[in-house]
Amino acid sequence: MTGDVTADWNRAQQIDTPDAYRQFLSRYSSGPFAMLAEMKLAETEEGSRPASEVRPEPTGDARADWNQAQQINTPAAYRQFLRRYPSGPLAKLAETKLAEVE
Repeated sequence: MTGDVTADWNRAQQIDTPDAYRQFLSRYSSGPFAMLAEMKLAETEEGSRPASEVRPEPTGDARADWNQAQQINTPAAYRQFLRRYPSGPLAKLAETKLAEVE
């Protein structure tokens, strides 16, 4: 299994599209590369938007808050993150994670 997940992770990175990362996450949502895949998904989704819609990278505070929300992994944690960063680059990912844990 470890070889499969690594091979699939490498393939997703080579393809480097939102669909490739979504497919990877559908198979390995709690695997060793899940957090990286979620971040890459957020990045590639941002990259596919028109330049006028692309948001800046999260600041150190946003990234730290995101990491904390993921560690806590409760609806309240994701709601709090979304209140602080409602339109930040990780907002869509936070909304997805919120829906998963609710």
